Amino acid sequence: MRRRKVTRELLLAAARRRIAAHGIAGVTAQEICTEAGYTRGAFYSNFRDMEELVEAVVAAELRESSEQIKVIASQKPAEVAVGAGPRECIERILADVMVLIPRRRAAFLARQELELHLMRDPARAQPWLEAWTDFRGVVGQAVVEGLKNIGRELTLAPDDVADLILGLTDQHLRAAMLEGRDERSLAALRSVLTDLFLAVSREE
Repeated sequence: MRRRKVTRELLLAAARRRIAAHGIAGVTAQEICTEAGYTRGAFYSNFRDMEELVEAVVAAELRESSEQIKVIASQKPAEVAVGAGPRECIERILADVMVLIPRRRAAFLARQELELHLMRDPARAQPWLEAWTDFRGVVGQAVVEGLKNIGRELTLAPDDVADLILGLTDQHLRAAMLEGRDERSLAALRSVLTDLFLAVSREE
């Protein structure tokens, strides 16, 4: 069982790299297997087809990011900054969250590929929509808990705030990639998100 799990994880990692570099249409099961060091038999013992593999790549990334965001949001004010005001506390929390973004570059590209694919075939989109809705809920709840830790509360619905955060983050990554900028340079995005958090929250 453990060997099967390791095989699956290595195939997912190889798929993430190749899909990000070449797109879904430009990648074959054989290429993924070769990069991961397995045969095609290993691929088909773990995944029905390439679409199921891509769905698994994105779902794994969402789960990982969800767990990391939960940990960051659970930090207490003293762990963030002793005696700091709301802006400083929010900036520190965001600095930790932003660390996740560079690691998500390949998954971001894979997600764009998957979403385009599913827009053309919406009958197969339900599992992805459910996974994304769950992730959106995690982000919204993390915002609620993070703000509560510094004595603030949202003035908008958590899901709406999550949409704003995810939309701004995606746009930052998209623009950085298109313009050839380092997507890891997150100072501007962190500043915008800090202003957003302050604008959509108030003291309890």
